[in-house]
Amino acid sequence: AITAALAAIKTAGGGVLEIPEGTFAVSNSFAVPSNTTIRGAGIGVTTIVHASSSCFKNDNYASAGTADDDITIEGITFDADTTWSGAVDMQGVNRLTLRNLQFKNVKVTGVTAGIGIASKAAVNCQDITIENCIFDVPDYGIVFDADVGSIENISIAGNKFRINWGSAIGVGG
Repeated sequence: AITAALAAIKTAGGGVLEIPEGTFAVSNSFAVPSNTTIRGAGIGVTTIVHASSSCFKNDNYASAGTADDDITIEGITFDADTTWSGAVDMQGVNRLTLRNLQFKNVKVTGVTAGIGIASKAAVNCQDITIENCIFDVPDYGIVFDADVGSIENISIAGNKFRINWGSAIGVGG
């Protein structure tokens, strides 16, 4: 249902995907198009238990030279059912807002993060807002990787980090 809803939003040029109260098990990644808001009912109210490497990626994640714009994800708990590299993993996104999210129960192999944000060839990331999120993760809460471009205008506020042995925020590139 999430895949079909995101495809309809992409066709419409944007929209809002409301995920209701409840716990939802998913086993694949979802491509989030530009001009999209994904809104849960709140932390601990809407929970996505996911077994994929990343639950949400931007639509043009693997497309060199193409950015996605205006993506918001809010009001969701991400509960890892397996090892994963990040619940929200974005490359080349402008005006990204992540708020009122929780990341928990990550099983570690390699580098893991609640949120991964990267620039990519010919596409920088700009205007990133991460606010009021809870990171109960063993490794990194947020990882920024700008090895082929820049990540600019970042606002991080009101977050709680409970990290076992990594860093709250990692910066690479």
